[in-house]
Amino acid sequence: LLLGCLRRLRTQQRVAPHSLFYCSDGRTLSDDDDEDGDDDHVGAAQAEVKQRHAVAKALVKRLKQLKAEAGGTAKQLYGIYRALDERLWDSEAASIKQSFQAEGLIQTKGAHRGWSKPSEVSWRSNGTFMDSLYPPLLPQYRDFNRFFLDRLGIPRELSTAKWVEALARLGSVEGLDERKAAALAIYRRANGDLTPRFGRDEVQVPAWIQTFQTDAVYINQRGEMVANDEYLFANDEPELAALFEDDEDLSFLALPPSDVPRLSRLLNAAEVSRLSESIISEVVDSDSGSVDHDLTARVRRSVHFFARVLYSKRPESFEQALEAGRFASLREFEVVEVAEVKLSVSLGDY
Repeated sequence: LLLGCLRRLRTQQRVAPHSLFYCSDGRTLSDDDDEDGDDDHVGAAQAEVKQRHAVAKALVKRLKQLKAEAGGTAKQLYGIYRALDERLWDSEAASIKQSFQAEGLIQTKGAHRGWSKPSEVSWRSNGTFMDSLYPPLLPQYRDFNRFFLDRLGIPRELSTAKWVEALARLGSVEGLDERKAAALAIYRRANGDLTPRFGRDEVQVPAWIQTFQTDAVYINQRGEMVANDEYLFANDEPELAALFEDDEDLSFLALPPSDVPRLSRLLNAAEVSRLSESIISEVVDSDSGSVDHDLTARVRRSVHFFARVLYSKRPESFEQALEAGRFASLREFEVVEVAEVKLSVSLGDY
C-alpha cells in the first residue's frame, strides 16, 4: 500500500494536500493519517514535507515489523530500500540514516542470515572468517550500491582497524588451520597499511598498532592466542624452533617462515622478536679438521662486497659492525672443514 502511494506521488507546488499520495485503491495517505484536517490550513509545500515524513516513518516501521517477524521477501525489501533511496532520501536523510544505525534494518540472508546496522556489515566479501563478523551485501544487493555505500556510508572496503579488532574473536574459529589462515590474512592486511605509498618514505603509525603491542592477538604453534612478551618469537628459523617446541612457556608465531620477512613492518612496529636474533649458538665440541684455503681466500676477498650490501640495506648495522671491528675480523676469517660440530643452543633461560 505504501509503495503504491509512492508511485503516484505528485510534486507540483500548487495542489491540494490530500491529492499528493494516491493509493491504488483510490484512498490517500492523508485520508488515514490526517483526519483532523490540519493540512487544509497549510501550504502545499509544507503538506508535501509532512507527507514525505509520514511515508518515510511508515516504511521504517514496516522494516521493524519484518525484522521482528524474522521475515521479509526480497521483493518487499527491494521496494522499501528503493523508495527510501530514490524518493525520500533528499528530505528524510537524517531520520532514515539514524533509524538504520539505531535499529539495524539491513537484512542479510544465506550463511549470515540476520539484521544488521551499517557498521556491522561490509560491501564486499573479505573471506570466511571476516564475513562471519561483517556479512557482505554485494551478492544480495548488487543494484543498491548507491543506497548502501553513498547513503548509509558503508565503505567499499573494511577498515584495517576492523580487521585488527577481529583478532580478539579468532578463538571462535574451531579449526586450527582455519584460525591460522584467518590470522595470517589479518597480519598481511595490517602490514600492507604500514607500507609507504609511492613517493613517501614512511607512514604515520596507526592507532591500532597498540593492539599488537599489548593484546593477545598472536597465534602460536599450538593455536593459542598470546600477547607479545619475552616468550613470543617470530619463527624465522624453524629448525632451531624445533629444539624448543616441547616447552609450553615458549610461543612461536604460527606463520610460514617465508612470511616473516614479508611481515617485517608489522613485526618491527609491534616489536616482536625474531628467533634468529634471539638464539645463542656456541660450538662446544668439534673434530679437528683441515683448513679450506681456497674458500678462506674467497671469503676474505669478499669482505668489501659484504660491507657494501650491509651499508645499502642496513646503514645502522653497518656502522655498528664497523665500530666493533667485524669487517677486520672477517679479513682474518678461516674456513675449517670438519666431520661433525656440536653446538649449544639457548633461548633466553631455555
